[in-house]
Order: sequence, then C-alpha cells, then structure tokens
Amino acid sequence: MGGRVHLHVRGQRPDIECRPEALTLALLMASVAVGAVAWRVWGK
Repeated sequence: MGGRVHLHVRGQRPDIECRPEALTLALLMASVAVGAVAWRVWGK
C-alpha cells in the first residue's frame, strides 16, 4: 500500500496507477472465469 493516492495525471485510471495488485487480481479473476466457462463447455 504505497503513498501514491492521487497522481498528477487526472485522465488516467488512478485505481490501476496506485494499486498495481488490483490489475493482477483482475487478470487472475478473468483467467478463473475463462477456465470455469471452458470447464462447463467441454464437460471435463
């Protein structure tokens, strides 16, 4: 948890800029969702 709360660039996404672990968590959840869909489609 860094001290970077607000960056000087307002237009960019501050949530991803100050919390890189949020992007990693989003990618992890996306991969889990894709895996669950594939598991249901192929029935394995």
